[in-house]
Amino acid sequence: MSSSWKNAKFDVVTMRWLAFVLAVSAATICCAADAPAGKPDEQAAATSEKEAARPRSPAAASEKGGKPSAAEIEKQKALQNPYPNDLGSGEIDALVKGYPKDFQEGYKLVNARCAQCHLPQRPLHSRFLEPYVGDEKVKDAAQRKKLKDAKIAEWKKSNPELFEDLTVWQAEGNIWERYVKRMMSKPGCKMTKDEARKIWLFLVYDSNQRKIGKSADSWKAHRKKLVEDFKKQYPERYEELEKQKDL
Repeated sequence: MSSSWKNAKFDVVTMRWLAFVLAVSAATICCAADAPAGKPDEQAAATSEKEAARPRSPAAASEKGGKPSAAEIEKQKALQNPYPNDLGSGEIDALVKGYPKDFQEGYKLVNARCAQCHLPQRPLHSRFLEPYVGDEKVKDAAQRKKLKDAKIAEWKKSNPELFEDLTVWQAEGNIWERYVKRMMSKPGCKMTKDEARKIWLFLVYDSNQRKIGKSADSWKAHRKKLVEDFKKQYPERYEELEKQKDL
């Protein structure tokens, strides 16, 4: 083989190799230009965190192939069927700070457990009123019922206004007890019996602190405002609840 042929063959191989190197370099530069700043692992982690943090409704969870939890389904039902209570503030921290520690713990549980299935505003701004008779000390259910019934009878004589307007007060001997037990029976409720008792004690004590006595007038104005605002925002739902006497 002549030296000129060898040189020509070498030049062809060299040129092909150079062309390959240039092509790879160009592709690398393009990819680098298109890629967002940051390390690949950091970018993937950030994307994953954003996706996880994005709120999803039960319907959205189903669309993504996942099934909504029982608690999510209950919460969706609650959001679709609002009450005037829901328009109140989600926190009453400033007031609760003055309560005994056991009742403060019950308040925290309202925000942690009750909020699984509905807004915490629903019980916090409810018209429900159950007499407080030192419930945490009265262990016997029959004795407690006797004390509460006597208190209701006393209120009917001394405070008849508590029984005149159901949109402001619904006073009954065990109304909060029934409410908490009903919440416990709902699908997806992760509330222990001990937690339920603490929530019940708080709701009873709190309703006697914020809804009657020296707080009666301010509570009445507060409830009237909630119902008025609710009527403006949800006129059809308002009519529905008014007919049921469930505002």
